[in-house]
Amino acid sequence: MKKFLPFVFVLFVFISGIVAGVMARSSAIHVYQQAQSKVQEYENLLIQAKNQNQEKEDDILYQVTGLDTSRKDRDDDIIEDLLSDVMSWETGEEYQQKRESLMQDYDLTENSRFLKTFMPELVVATDQAGNSYNRIDTYGLHISFVNVDTYLTNVGDDGTYSYMGFVTWRTSDDLGNEIEHTDVVTCDISENGDVLTLNGYSVAE
Repeated sequence: MKKFLPFVFVLFVFISGIVAGVMARSSAIHVYQQAQSKVQEYENLLIQAKNQNQEKEDDILYQVTGLDTSRKDRDDDIIEDLLSDVMSWETGEEYQQKRESLMQDYDLTENSRFLKTFMPELVVATDQAGNSYNRIDTYGLHISFVNVDTYLTNVGDDGTYSYMGFVTWRTSDDLGNEIEHTDVVTCDISENGDVLTLNGYSVAE
């Protein structure tokens, strides 16, 4: 029996070390979890403070200028959606259809500054055999909306917001040519989100 005492003692020390290590690890994990919980709590408090400060800033801005920041965010989406839709055609036929719809929806005429800037009249040529040709289908022209940076220029008494925006858009063709343009759009948007006026201006003019 005495022969096994040293072995039992070593085994006891070994097991005690394992138990102590497990307990220490468990304690460390608990402390870490508590620290993580505190960090998350402070982050949430910081977010709440920032939101409260932003709400106060927005309220002051509204009282001084009449600008409702959430309203401008909504109007920005309306302008972006409009421009993105205008520049989503693929063929000459689609271009013509979208142009006609735009004229009807926003009461635009052929003399519209917006049409002349972003959707000019598509010239169609017909040969002696009766075949029709246009630049879009002949050269494989494509157009894509990139972005628009809008600026509020006026807040009307009736709640109408007036905007000016710098529109970045890109044209390309099947030959690999690509050009990026920046032009100007102006519009009035009602309190209900209706686009009341729509104009465009070429920066190159």
